[in-house]
This record gives sequence, C-alpha cells and structure tokens, in this order.
Amino acid sequence: MFNQTSFIVLKKEPYQDAHLLLYGISPDFGKMSLLVYNGRKADKNHFPQADLFQEFEVTFDKKDNSDIFTVKELDLRTDLSSIAENLLNFKFAGRIAQFLLAHTESDLPFPFTYDAARNVFLQLILPPDTPGKWTLDEAAASFKLCYLYEAGLLPEFEGKVAELMENIISAVIEGAVLPVQSESYYKKLNEYCNSLLEYHNISR
Repeated sequence: MFNQTSFIVLKKEPYQDAHLLLYGISPDFGKMSLLVYNGRKADKNHFPQADLFQEFEVTFDKKDNSDIFTVKELDLRTDLSSIAENLLNFKFAGRIAQFLLAHTESDLPFPFTYDAARNVFLQLILPPDTPGKWTLDEAAASFKLCYLYEAGLLPEFEGKVAELMENIISAVIEGAVLPVQSESYYKKLNEYCNSLLEYHNISR
C-alpha cells in the first residue's frame, strides 16, 4: 500500500554501502523512518541527495509489520539545508530536530507542529535584514507554544492574553509576522513554555 506525504529530514544515517535511512516528521503520519535505496548516490539515475532540514514530497510503502518504510518516490519540495551555513542557526535547528524526534510519535499526526517547525526553519535561512524576520527567542517561544497547544498541554487563557496566544500560534503555523511585543516578552514566554514542558516531563 503506497502513501504520500510531506516529510522534513531531521536525522540521516548511512545503511549498508549505498542506502540511506532518514528520520523526520510528516504532517500526516507524525514521526517517520524511511529507507531510501541507493540514497547515497547523487545522480540522475537515483533519488535526489537528501540532506538535513530538506522537505520532500515522499511516496512510500507502508507495511504493518515494519516501523521503517521504503521510499518509492522522493521529490524535493523545499531546500532548507543552507541552515548549516550559520553555526548558531544550525545548532538551534538541531535542538528543534532533537525535540521533535523525542516528543512526536509514529502514526500520530501533528500538522500544526509540522508547519511551525517548517516555518521556523524557513526563518533561519532568511537574510538578517528581512522585515519581520523572527528572532531566535521569538522562534523558540512560538514553536514551543504551538507544540503545547497541539499536544493539549496549554492552559486556558482569558481575555487579551488568550487573544495574543492565539495570534502567536496562528502566525507560527502560517509563517506570518509574529505579534509585535518587546524582546523581553518573548524571552519570558519561552521560559514559561520551558516550565510547562518540564512540568509534563518533556525534555527540551
């Protein structure tokens, strides 16, 4: 049975001489492990070279008796691999990748968190002078807020605070400009999200 979904590469490992194991997330199937035959060969006769933080449209064979799915088609959708050109951004993206691999499950869709991660990665490759570009504090706080919301771990807010939280979550999912707040606000929001994650025994 073949399935198709978007997929962001968060980790990769060589397998035997020419093959590649890819670990990442999709909006439809949650955390996924993919086997790409001849995935280590970058030429026109094989699949495109897969690198960290690239987004693919993938067709795969989903068998009930295996946690690793065999890739049938792999089409590059968004190339985010240039994140690696900036060490600070690469480390930041790596922390998000580790978080997602640790705290998402197979066959448990997390479409909002997928979009939030994708948009954070997109922000990391924007030129520094791009209007509305998110700071790392803004990116971290909004991503964690979205994850907590989708996981059902975010407390109920009221009034203007509830409206602001909804606007931040909507912005990170849509890749829009985040609500304008002071730099210290997003730092405090990030700390608040960290405290919620720790309360629920979710490592960050």
